[in-house]
Amino acid sequence: FVRLPNGSSHNEKTASLDDETLSMGTISKAKKLVADRRAALCLSGETLDQLGLSALESQVGAESASRFDSKNEGQLLFHPTVQSLLKELVPSIAVFARHAPRQKEAIIAAFNVGGHN
Repeated sequence: FVRLPNGSSHNEKTASLDDETLSMGTISKAKKLVADRRAALCLSGETLDQLGLSALESQVGAESASRFDSKNEGQLLFHPTVQSLLKELVPSIAVFARHAPRQKEAIIAAFNVGGHN
């Protein structure tokens, strides 16, 4: 997870979020950077799926979460645990990049659940 501070050019040295990936443990840090206007977040569809799986694994365990394989991946982002995470996260995202239709639906659902109609 690398961020380029707002207002800087691409030629300037980038600052990392302690060289961590965006995960359940770093979401609050990332949200604070956004709230302080020190960063803008871009979330890809692949990262969205990874975050959803990580959230579900922390809630129900890796074995139970493993049933959300490629055949059932559409259900993953609509799981109540994942929707709860998305409800908190999506308002902080500036750019949603390369999302499949099912991912877009989950993001819109999270905005709606969060009262951002």
